[in-house]
Amino acid sequence: MARVKLTVNEITLRVKKHLKQIAKPTHSDELVLQLIQSKTANQFTEEDTKRLKNKYHKILELNRLAELMDSICSIAKRDRSDIENDIVDFCGYEEHFFQTDEKREIALKMLKNYNKKIPNEIKQKAHDEIKNSFRNSYKQRNQKIKDRKKENHEKFFLGSVLISFLKSQDIEMNYLDITLKIIELYQIKNYFRKELFLESETKEFKFSEQGRNFNDKKNAILSDPKNPFK
Repeated sequence: MARVKLTVNEITLRVKKHLKQIAKPTHSDELVLQLIQSKTANQFTEEDTKRLKNKYHKILELNRLAELMDSICSIAKRDRSDIENDIVDFCGYEEHFFQTDEKREIALKMLKNYNKKIPNEIKQKAHDEIKNSFRNSYKQRNQKIKDRKKENHEKFFLGSVLISFLKSQDIEMNYLDITLKIIELYQIKNYFRKELFLESETKEFKFSEQGRNFNDKKNAILSDPKNPFK
């Protein structure tokens, strides 16, 4: 039996119905829905119609994959292949509390690969690559979290050191203003490529009471067990 060709109006209604049922529409979904709501079918340009039909074909594919997913999930775990068990695991069918958008996306990629008419060896290799891509992205995300925590720790430590020092000097000036002054002084030194003070002046400071006090504070800071720069 030949498939009945749908009109643009019929495609529009089906796409609109599907998009309105999506809990988390993509940016592409939202653009197509905006197109449908802003024009009637007879106002669509050739490009509009093409976008609409492309979206409709993707919806059909997703529906077919959803049916395939249901079919795989209905298979007893002991009777599933390794690929099928991975698909069930990533789609969150049995452990939906641990589901994420990223895992759903991986499940969809696995499902598309599973549905391809290709040799099993190639299918398995592609499946492993998809699975490894998730593991790698998970590791990268964890590393970014660790790096961000380390950076925050360093910022907190530096801030506490600076504020503690300024308080000990009874400096009433705004902490941000004086920090900017310190940065400006350092940049001026770098700009003129010369030392701020003569060597004799530096030595004199080191042996003064204020210089010794500063040296004690510096050593205490460097030996602080919370110091992240060791």
